[in-house]
Amino acid sequence: MDDPTGARVSMRERLRRSLGDNGAELLVFDTYTELGFDFPALIPQVYLHYDPYSLTELGGVSRLTRQRMDFLLLLNQRARAVIEVAGIQHYARQTDTLTMQQPGAVWLADPARYAPMVAEDRQLTLQGYEVYRIGGHELHNHAAAKAMLTEFFQRLLSRHGHNGSD
Repeated sequence: MDDPTGARVSMRERLRRSLGDNGAELLVFDTYTELGFDFPALIPQVYLHYDPYSLTELGGVSRLTRQRMDFLLLLNQRARAVIEVAGIQHYARQTDTLTMQQPGAVWLADPARYAPMVAEDRQLTLQGYEVYRIGGHELHNHAAAKAMLTEFFQRLLSRHGHNGSD
């Protein structure tokens, strides 16, 4: 006799392992999967576009600025949601500072880094994806983050007609 729950648990664990030790992404994934098995799979580390040419073949320049998404969720009516966890590296650059006031590395806002990310989000939206960004800072307080993520996922799923019995 088949064990669908065992297969689902096995799949969830394989997907979870693809996140490695990224605590923020693990928190997002674990919070979603705690909602149960009656919802679409939250697929981590998805390549939305496939380029058959290697970087060597492309002369070291990738044709696609952003290929890998943190998560993809395939919803009812062919809706597709991309969920990104945006850490500080998405909008700031690290500098080395050796002053008495700020020894060590310091992160500075970098509009030149932020602008391409926003432009890529617009392109994904124009291609039919819903793009949701979760700020890494939102995930620092574990309990508050779980509550925020649970509410977000419940609202997103409800918006797309997933009531837990699909």
